[in-house]
Amino acid sequence: MLPRGPANPTNPPFGLHMEGCLMRHLLRTLTITALLFPLAVSVAHAQDKGQEALDQATDKKLTAENLADLNDVIRLCDQALKQGLDETNTQYANNLLTGTLLQRATVLTAAIFQQSPPDRRWPELRGVAIQDLERAIKIDPKLGEAHYLIARLHSLPGGDQDRARKAIELAIEHTKKDKLAHAKSLTLRANLIPFDPNPKTDEEKQAAEKAATERLAGYAAAIEIAPADDEAVRSRGRFYLAQSKFKEAIEDFSKALELDKENLEARLLRARAYQQDGDAKRAREDLDALLKNQPGLVAALELRAVLAASNREFKQAIADFEELLKVAPNNAELLAQIGLLYQASKKPRAAIEKFNAALEHDNGLFAALRGRADAYLSIGKQAEAIADYEQALKVRPKEPGLLNNLAWVLATSPDEKIRDGQRAIELAKQGCEATEYKEAHILSTLAAGYAESGEWDEAIKWSKKAVELGGEAIDDQLKKELASYEQKKPWRERQEITEEQENAPAEEKPNANQTFKKDDDAK
Repeated sequence: MLPRGPANPTNPPFGLHMEGCLMRHLLRTLTITALLFPLAVSVAHAQDKGQEALDQATDKKLTAENLADLNDVIRLCDQALKQGLDETNTQYANNLLTGTLLQRATVLTAAIFQQSPPDRRWPELRGVAIQDLERAIKIDPKLGEAHYLIARLHSLPGGDQDRARKAIELAIEHTKKDKLAHAKSLTLRANLIPFDPNPKTDEEKQAAEKAATERLAGYAAAIEIAPADDEAVRSRGRFYLAQSKFKEAIEDFSKALELDKENLEARLLRARAYQQDGDAKRAREDLDALLKNQPGLVAALELRAVLAASNREFKQAIADFEELLKVAPNNAELLAQIGLLYQASKKPRAAIEKFNAALEHDNGLFAALRGRADAYLSIGKQAEAIADYEQALKVRPKEPGLLNNLAWVLATSPDEKIRDGQRAIELAKQGCEATEYKEAHILSTLAAGYAESGEWDEAIKWSKKAVELGGEAIDDQLKKELASYEQKKPWRERQEITEEQENAPAEEKPNANQTFKKDDDAK
């Protein structure tokens, strides 16, 4: 799959998390203070050595259109300060410099926070932005917006979390006169509180409860200060989602959408909350709405594909994953996922094509090796299946489903050259041990291995245990195997889905349980 964002779902690093209001506020106000100084000041002190460079910086700032222009403004301010200015012009130059540094950092962070997916160079962009922001607060320590951005940037994966916490405290201190900026700072501080969603010890549980209380209090304070801003509401919803409190999360995401109907993140997260709460219909409605307004939105396509696959709507799932493939055509895991969907929809030949493509990009990808082996088995190519199973076994030697499938074909193949009873017993035993002898289909595979080796008492013993554990879906098959062993006849099986069957309408395809031994859920 496509690689989805950070481990902490309550503080996503980029993508749909918008800072629109604050960004507009910054871009509108950056350097206004500096430009309020009468231009006559420059004229009055023309004798200052740095005056010419400062005048050029001012002119450049007034006409700046891109990062290159901002770079020139910063360079000229530095030059002016180095060459020398009087006290008034020094203050003016520093104001112009800090404003431009903040503006350049804001433009750089927009490529991280407001672009989906973010610019691939985001770690480098973060580094440059932080340098600008650190320099700005060195000149003006009360620049709350800069402290906020430093905190946000360090909260991303690989950032300095301690620096983030220190910066957000300063942001809170210096944004009290700006309700919106102050509310966003309180929200970020709440997001930065460490929280373990799966505490084990009593001490960890107490810490988690304390963290949850502090976080919720922070979100509540931010909402009270800026009730028309949806960010704190969304953040609280994400936190509820991380705690599996789906009803509360849905309520917050719905409220966020009331505040901003066009917010992509709120609708996507509400869809995820609906999905996890078991309401597939509403989840699908939100995803369809998202994709209608923004076709190709990766996160929405991925979630809708997963939702469709879980409902066995394989055609829709495949279509959505194919759209994702246009974004990442060489993604081996995505190709393998599509192959697994074709295999689940009883189209093994189409599945094999996708698995082949996946393995061209990653020849050791377990899902593709295991999936292609199962697909080969579905069309009767047992030798090819065995070769892939053996390769997959090198990647995951203790995978129960893999051990079972390889053992089964070695024990039951109609081809004498393929069968190997002793190896089948060995593999089946490993599978049984991995599942604590509680899986009926693996016990029956062990029985098949003993039958192939002529050890009839053992074959009957394990076959009876399989019948005892088996459910209705496989009970008849297990009983038939047991009867065969009681007659001292080994079991033989080859599954063959023909091309005609593969291309037939869904209702005419082979029964999904035709060969119950084959575990279709290769992962």
